[in-house]
Amino acid sequence: MSKVTDRRIVVMPYGWVFVGDWQDDGNRVTLARAHCIQRWGTTKGIGELAIKGPLPETVLCHVGAVIFKSGNEVVSIPCQTDNWP
Repeated sequence: MSKVTDRRIVVMPYGWVFVGDWQDDGNRVTLARAHCIQRWGTTKGIGELAIKGPLPETVLCHVGAVIFKSGNEVVSIPCQTDNWP
């Protein structure tokens, strides 16, 4: 049984970047309440989003859920704020 462990920014192959509630059942990952990060809007890179949440220049596109095979992500970064929609 899967459970929400945390909110993460996830970089996928081909440059897709999502943020959502990470749920891993061992075979697949579901990002619930997911958004595609279309524009970071940062001056200090993607890590700034993980620390501060979305900034005024950040552009998000709500996608609902993203599902992918466990281990297919390039990197995941735990969010340190609850400022995400």
